Amino acid sequence: MLQALTLFLVLIPIAVAADLTGSSIHFLGPYSADTGTTETFQFLVANGSSDGAVIDELHFAFHPCATVLGGGYDDSGASNDWLYSLEVGPSHYATWWHPTDDIGSHMEPGDGGLFWLDVALGVDCPCGQLPIEWTLLGLGGGESNVLSGGFSFAVDCPTPAAGSDWSEIKRLH
Repeated sequence: MLQALTLFLVLIPIAVAADLTGSSIHFLGPYSADTGTTETFQFLVANGSSDGAVIDELHFAFHPCATVLGGGYDDSGASNDWLYSLEVGPSHYATWWHPTDDIGSHMEPGDGGLFWLDVALGVDCPCGQLPIEWTLLGLGGGESNVLSGGFSFAVDCPTPAAGSDWSEIKRLH
């Protein structure tokens, strides 16, 4: 009996941390925006894991002059129905997180979809390129279960025109 139990324990597969390598986020725009406007930023998220890792959380961080107002996602082409909740806070951060440990409602390997965030760009946003940082987290696992990167978009500032008052000119520079 002891030999059979030992053989059984040896044959149990060792759990390996899931790996999100191959997964990605592609920025679909807008690539430029004006200060003082609200824009819808779009991202194509794909789970390219080769070992069954599911995407548990997606994090986005904008410049502090931006305010994330809301967002959504489209899982219509996915192999299952996703269940992600959007949390905003502090104002320029957004996190889609999975409220349960039910793997069946996460983004599975081979799936992808469109995610979007509605973002208000303050009049105090600096002109030029501003970053958008992102992080993907898999369910469980270690370092290979976290991917991060970034994009940038251009903030266009209007040029002061004749008749502008000093506060308008000061705000633009």
